[in-house]
Amino acid sequence: VMFDDNVERINISNIEALDITGSNKAKVFSMNVFKQSNLVEIEDLIEEKLPNYIENVLVYNVGQGNCNAITNYCCIPQIFYDFGGGAYQNTRTYPKKLEFDFSEEPLVILSHWDWDHMVSILKSEHAEIKKSYWIVPKQQIGITHLKVAVELYNSGKLKVWPDNLYELSSRDKIHIQKLNGGDKNNSGLVLTVYLNRNIGQAVLLPGDANYNLIKEHDYPYYGLVATHHGASSHDCLLNMPKPFRDFNKIAFSFGENNSYNHPKRASLYEHASNGWSNTFYTLNGHIHFGFYSYPPHHRHFISRMGYIQ
Repeated sequence: VMFDDNVERINISNIEALDITGSNKAKVFSMNVFKQSNLVEIEDLIEEKLPNYIENVLVYNVGQGNCNAITNYCCIPQIFYDFGGGAYQNTRTYPKKLEFDFSEEPLVILSHWDWDHMVSILKSEHAEIKKSYWIVPKQQIGITHLKVAVELYNSGKLKVWPDNLYELSSRDKIHIQKLNGGDKNNSGLVLTVYLNRNIGQAVLLPGDANYNLIKEHDYPYYGLVATHHGASSHDCLLNMPKPFRDFNKIAFSFGENNSYNHPKRASLYEHASNGWSNTFYTLNGHIHFGFYSYPPHHRHFISRMGYIQ
């Protein structure tokens, strides 16, 4: 395992599985074996990739999953928030032709360790993302997640969020909150992005987290990616984020005919009744929050990306 500039090998073939069900059906593994990062290192990684003014957040159509990105004006990702897509029984929802631009060597911030939020790392056509740094929450993970974590860690690219860091603000550009709920959905990282360094143009990226666990915002939000692909169970919709009534946009990231029947009618209704009236679905194409354009030499890539709403 690589520690900073020194190389130290650790035999992790003897990691003990934790039985969380009282039976042998479900086993998870602790991430305590991985060295945690620190505030300075995480701040430096984020600041290196953040533009002076964030003009656009992109929600990719990845099927039944989640992949968001802070991009520059040309829609080139600087920071990914999740790198997922349709997985397991919803693999069929993953788009057959999905392209990412890795030319800026984007950073990845992972909300939590579920495959629908990170499965694109397994795609050979997107293998370049393994060269990026990954900021990840420390959670109990499965054996397949562990294999990915070990590969990233041994290449020096895995940065585990430290236990003693509860939130981080990068001036007036982004805010990251570490949740401390009782499951993976609610013990990960939540991201708020401030377009144009304006607190009144905030976009909330909650991953699969319950809204009531997210720190309340002083101002209404301009943008929101609906939590958990439009789920409505486990009280995830309590204390819903407040939108600007006349100027807002909400994205639902899900795959067509997915096995969970997302988005749920209750989620659509509750968001709409709470003022989130300008609704977009990723199955109709990628969704942008903010502003973007592209120079002529970049037009071919935009056309390959597909329609942007």
